[in-house]
Amino acid sequence: MPIIVSRTHLARFARQIAGCLRGFAYLHYGLAVLLAFAGVTLILSETPVGKLPIPPHSASSPSPSPGP
Repeated sequence: MPIIVSRTHLARFARQIAGCLRGFAYLHYGLAVLLAFAGVTLILSETPVGKLPIPPHSASSPSPSPGP
Protein backbone atom coordinates (compact mmCIF):
# COMPACT_ATOMS: atom_id res chain seq x y z
CA MET A 1 0.00 0.00 0.00
CA PRO A 2 1.58 3.33 -1.02
CA ILE A 3 2.14 6.07 1.52
CA ILE A 4 0.25 9.24 0.68
CA VAL A 5 1.86 12.49 1.86
CA SER A 6 0.19 15.85 1.45
CA ARG A 7 1.96 18.89 0.05
CA THR A 8 1.68 20.69 3.38
CA HIS A 9 3.57 17.90 5.12
CA LEU A 10 6.29 18.03 2.48
CA ALA A 11 6.52 21.83 2.76
CA ARG A 12 6.78 21.63 6.55
CA PHE A 13 9.46 18.96 6.26
CA ALA A 14 11.40 21.10 3.77
CA ARG A 15 11.28 24.08 6.17
CA GLN A 16 12.55 21.89 9.02
CA ILE A 17 15.44 20.64 6.91
CA ALA A 18 16.29 24.20 5.84
CA GLY A 19 16.31 25.28 9.49
CA CYS A 20 18.69 22.47 10.39
CA LEU A 21 21.03 23.33 7.54
CA ARG A 22 21.21 26.98 8.67
CA GLY A 23 22.90 25.70 11.82
CA PHE A 24 25.89 24.59 9.75
CA ALA A 25 26.56 28.12 8.47
CA TYR A 26 29.34 28.74 11.02
CA LEU A 27 30.74 25.22 11.12
CA HIS A 28 33.88 26.17 9.19
CA TYR A 29 34.80 28.78 11.83
CA GLY A 30 34.57 26.24 14.61
CA LEU A 31 36.63 23.71 12.67
CA ALA A 32 39.26 26.36 11.90
CA VAL A 33 39.61 27.24 15.59
CA LEU A 34 39.79 23.59 16.60
CA LEU A 35 42.43 22.73 14.00
CA ALA A 36 44.46 25.86 14.82
CA PHE A 37 44.47 24.93 18.52
CA ALA A 38 45.57 21.38 17.71
CA GLY A 39 48.32 22.67 15.43
CA VAL A 40 49.64 25.13 17.99
CA THR A 41 49.71 22.50 20.71
CA LEU A 42 51.57 20.09 18.40
CA ILE A 43 54.13 22.74 17.52
CA LEU A 44 54.61 23.84 21.12
CA SER A 45 55.01 20.25 22.30
CA GLU A 46 58.22 20.03 20.27
CA THR A 47 59.72 23.29 21.54
CA PRO A 48 61.40 24.01 24.89
CA VAL A 49 58.20 25.78 25.98
CA GLY A 50 56.33 22.52 25.67
CA LYS A 51 58.99 20.64 27.65
CA LEU A 52 58.59 22.69 30.84
CA PRO A 53 58.32 20.49 33.92
CA ILE A 54 54.91 20.39 35.53
CA PRO A 55 54.98 20.13 39.35
CA PRO A 56 53.05 17.15 40.74
CA HIS A 57 51.05 19.38 43.15
CA SER A 58 49.75 22.87 42.56
CA ALA A 59 51.13 25.61 44.83
CA SER A 60 47.67 26.48 46.16
CA SER A 61 46.92 23.00 47.52
CA PRO A 62 47.73 22.47 51.18
CA SER A 63 50.59 20.18 51.95
CA PRO A 64 49.69 16.99 53.79
CA SER A 65 50.29 17.19 57.50
CA PRO A 66 52.48 14.52 59.10
CA GLY A 67 50.55 11.69 60.71
CA PRO A 68 50.73 10.71 64.39
